[in-house]
Amino acid sequence: MEKGIETVDLFSTQSYSNITHLYTYITALLGFTPLKHEGKITGLAAYGNVTKELKEILTSWLHNPQTLVNLYQWDDIYSQTKPPKIKINQKALEKVQQQMSKYSKEDLAATVQQLAEEHIIEMRLD
Repeated sequence: MEKGIETVDLFSTQSYSNITHLYTYITALLGFTPLKHEGKITGLAAYGNVTKELKEILTSWLHNPQTLVNLYQWDDIYSQTKPPKIKINQKALEKVQQQMSKYSKEDLAATVQQLAEEHIIEMRLD
């Protein structure tokens, strides 16, 4: 007897995909092109140090993604002819860049990289 559609994977995009948004956010925050230069963040992380203060800030952003909403928006996401792209809100970006200017790019990269690694491990353990 058929049961209809059954859930095969319990992957929660609501809780697990936030790390991708945070990584995109940090990529833009550090002056790189989102969806293109995330690898630069990974490389830069090797030169930085994870700090407790930065980890608390980025963890807050990770668990409260609405704090990231104003930085960018998707353009052409439903277009049949153009690839989707991210449009950066420069005013919002500059405001956050000023707030985060006391931290080095390397430390921001190292901290978001560590958070990403921890987040992926959490997903595997769930």
